Amino acid sequence: MRRIPKLIVRHPVISLLFVAAVTFSVMFAVRTLDQTRHWEDYRGKRGRIEPWMTPGMIAHVWHLDRGDVIFIAGASDLSIPDRASIEEIAQERGVPVEDIIKNIEDFVRREGHR
Repeated sequence: MRRIPKLIVRHPVISLLFVAAVTFSVMFAVRTLDQTRHWEDYRGKRGRIEPWMTPGMIAHVWHLDRGDVIFIAGASDLSIPDRASIEEIAQERGVPVEDIIKNIEDFVRREGHR
């Protein structure tokens, strides 16, 4: 243990970098552990359906059939791109985005989180 102070005096820059690296490692480890405590809170709470989301993404996040979500959004009979957002589908159909989101949210509630 007597050699550590000598190393610090002989190599101050490297010692400072080492202390900084250890400090950042501990800081990020504590932050990660703190966030893992809250992971259980998010289970089953996937948030809201937003206009930028695509039917495929909604189906994936809520574990639903993609074709069902596309049908509920009213995009099955439209000639829109495969990865169109809910907002783009609403514009193509000429209906408010909120109506499509409400229909999808009702469908999610009915089908439940599998």
